[in-house]
Amino acid sequence: MIPNGFLDLLLESNISMAIVASSNHGSIEVVNGKKSLVSDDLVNHLFGDADTVIALSRSLEGQKLPRLWAQGDQVFCMVCKPSNDRIVGLFYQDKKNNPKEEIRWSKEINRRIEELWKK
Repeated sequence: MIPNGFLDLLLESNISMAIVASSNHGSIEVVNGKKSLVSDDLVNHLFGDADTVIALSRSLEGQKLPRLWAQGDQVFCMVCKPSNDRIVGLFYQDKKNNPKEEIRWSKEINRRIEELWKK
């Protein structure tokens, strides 16, 4: 289930695509933002099938969130876990100017996603 305001967040944050997955069952829902990705390799690596999603969920246990992944300098993914049974992957192509800005931005997006899922 996609909460109200999620698509607006994607658009204003320049997120190309989002995936909302069930960490219990591995099912996924793809939500497109502004544009398509230049490559979907990172998408498949993190959310390729139910087993991959469940493995991703297990790898997030005890981790500080959000987690960031990159496919070279073309595609980036921020993974959030707004509830026990949901994982959100946000894919974007606009790298921030420096690592501190990227971390600050990702923490703010993560906070907003957690708020959306609490409503």
